[in-house]
Amino acid sequence: MKDTLIIGATGQVGGALRKAMPDARVTKRPEVDIRDRAAVERACAGAQTVILAAALTAVDYCEDHPNEARAINVEGTRNVARVAPHLIYLSTEYVFDGEGGPYGEDDAPSPLSVYGRTKLEGELAAREAKQWTIVRTTVVFSYRPGSKNFLMQVLSGKPMRIPVDQISNPTLAENLAEAIVELAQRRLTGIWNLVGADRLDRYDFATRIAERFELDASQLTPVSTRELAQPAARPLNAGLKIDKARRELKTRLLTVDEALNMARRQWRLGARP
Repeated sequence: MKDTLIIGATGQVGGALRKAMPDARVTKRPEVDIRDRAAVERACAGAQTVILAAALTAVDYCEDHPNEARAINVEGTRNVARVAPHLIYLSTEYVFDGEGGPYGEDDAPSPLSVYGRTKLEGELAAREAKQWTIVRTTVVFSYRPGSKNFLMQVLSGKPMRIPVDQISNPTLAENLAEAIVELAQRRLTGIWNLVGADRLDRYDFATRIAERFELDASQLTPVSTRELAQPAARPLNAGLKIDKARRELKTRLLTVDEALNMARRQWRLGARP
């Protein structure tokens, strides 16, 4: 897919996309600053499909830096949408408040945090592209040394306090990338929920990681989200429905056990990003 450009190819999802579509173009290092409209225009020249995997995703940082979050997640997205013939935009379950999950593609968003609001505004900006595809996902993980994704945090063996009341769909980055590639190849548009097939709380997920990787689960302490006193509110009873993806895509979205088995194989092989 030489007419496809990946913006954000150095991140977790972008790296998985780069491996899944090795003939795609990527922006040169350092990554293009999507806040710079002229730089975006230069980077996107000649691309028919642009996958925007770059964003400010640190939820609590966004809460404390709303202007920066809006500049990247909203205005940066708008800059890409203005020049991309087909934009695939990565969004999040954080566009929902987590009071009635799991959510389908047609459910009305109601974000709780700056991060969630800017990603929802980013969705609206993405719709300014001639053709647009919005991919909502969540709890993306992979065996990626040097990454701070949830799997790697648990594998560090350090004590962790993990919420028992944040319910969502853990999603393997490689499986997500495979589904996005199918969207790009088939030029499928609209909103798509692309997450793992299982919905469970964050502590349950952590203990499954510990079991699969033969770790000491006593380092994992179950707590409530309130006890963590995080700056940004989290959607609790969240998660996303994948009925549409199951019905219309050839790519099968994996269960947690299937995804952890894949990650464990990479771990045993000493995989590197």
